[in-house]
Amino acid sequence: MIYCTEPATQEDFNAVTPRGGNIASSLHPVDLSYSCVFKSGDGRVLGCGGVVQIFDGTAEAWAAFSDELIDGHKLSVTRFTRQMLARWQEAGHFRRITAMTPQSGTHSAWLEVLGFQVEGVMPNFGPGASGDWCVMGLLGE
Repeated sequence: MIYCTEPATQEDFNAVTPRGGNIASSLHPVDLSYSCVFKSGDGRVLGCGGVVQIFDGTAEAWAAFSDELIDGHKLSVTRFTRQMLARWQEAGHFRRITAMTPQSGTHSAWLEVLGFQVEGVMPNFGPGASGDWCVMGLLGE
C-alpha cells in the first residue's frame, strides 16, 4: 500500500534521485508548491512529482520515481497522479501542462493514459543526445 501527501520536500526528491544525495547544488531551486510525495506504508519515500509554473497559465510536469514504486504500484500511482494533475491544474489556473519524455512505449504511453497528447518529437535529445524525446501536453479549460 502507498499513500500520497502534498507537498514534496527537497529531501523527498533527494531520496529517489538516481545519484542519491543532494543534487540541489546542480539544479535551480524548484518551487514545490504543486508537488506530492509517494510513500510506502512504513513511510519510505518511493517517488515524488509535481508541476512547476513556467508562464502564466502554463506549467511543466516533473517526476522522480523509484523502481519499487513503478513495479509494484502502477494503478495506484496512475490514480493518484491523475487526481493531483487535476488539482494542480485548477489551483494554479494552468490551461496547459507540458511534459518531455523519452519516446518509448512505457513513458509516453503512461502520459497518454493521464490525458497528455504527443505534440512533437525532438530527435537526438536527452543526456548525450541519447535518443528521441516527445513533447506532450495536457490541456485544460
